[in-house]
Amino acid sequence: MSDPTLPIAVAAPPQLLHYSTGSSDVHVGTVSPAGLLMTLLGGLGAAALAALVAFFWVVFRLPLSLIGSLGAQSLIVGGALFWLFKRFKLRGSAAGLVLGIVCGLASAFFFHYGLYVRNVYRSHAEWTAQIERAKAAGDLRINPAYADWIEKHPFAAFDQFVFPLTGHHGFLGYIQLRAPKLAGLGIIQAVLVASVATFMGKKAATRPVCRSCSEWLQPPIEVAVLSVALAEPLVTAIQSDDAAEILRIHHLPGPFLAGGRVIARLHFCKRCSLRYVDVIARAPTGSSPQLGLTVISKETLDALRFEYSEPATVQPVLSEQPTPVGNTSEGTPE
Repeated sequence: MSDPTLPIAVAAPPQLLHYSTGSSDVHVGTVSPAGLLMTLLGGLGAAALAALVAFFWVVFRLPLSLIGSLGAQSLIVGGALFWLFKRFKLRGSAAGLVLGIVCGLASAFFFHYGLYVRNVYRSHAEWTAQIERAKAAGDLRINPAYADWIEKHPFAAFDQFVFPLTGHHGFLGYIQLRAPKLAGLGIIQAVLVASVATFMGKKAATRPVCRSCSEWLQPPIEVAVLSVALAEPLVTAIQSDDAAEILRIHHLPGPFLAGGRVIARLHFCKRCSLRYVDVIARAPTGSSPQLGLTVISKETLDALRFEYSEPATVQPVLSEQPTPVGNTSEGTPE
């Protein structure tokens, strides 16, 4: 008895299944308090380091001062979060989003606070130099006690200069004083650094992990590419871990329709050697999920990797040898 054939709609692609790929299918683990705390502290440390790099980049006027400093700052924070999420096994898109925003904004704050401290000490150096010159010139208007206070309290002296102009003390007063120059740069910097950090942190936090050991799965490898018309039976066979049915599907007539292809992808866990497969439908307009991560056996994986090809056409065997062209065995004429 021959295997039943699958009806194929040639005129238009069949209706796809669109299985849910939520938390029940794509396992992203849980967020532990210890991992969250260590990632936050490490992210803030990376934010401070990135701000320091950007600060020296700007102060020493290195090449591409503005673009280079912003790029370096963004990549340091984002790269650190990506590594920290992997190191402490922090999972969850919400965690990636929140920590990315916090660390990105923190790095922008550290950078501008560094500029504030630099301006405090630059102003302090100018004021003390003026006082020394006035003392050397014998200027009687110099109050020795006030001059001594300025030399010992640079931040308080700077605050007395800022507060009458802005109505605010310390760093906030400095920001308002420099607002016309720093507003655009500060907003661009905060948005750029936070966006890159959020993107890389969320990318790491939402990467699928093994349900058994919580390790990140290896990047997906395509193990089967079939006609989109075979999506439904392929998904059913994978869910049932039925290797024989998958081999039967490989032999079913399923022309590659204009609507696209259905692709089974392997996600492998190097630690515990579990094999996960998901299924997507790929069309000219994009890709759509058909089945979330599903554990399969080695036999099912081997069946998915089966490559079916039509039997080669047998060439007819000639009953007589063809007459050779040119010289023959009869020899050459005399």
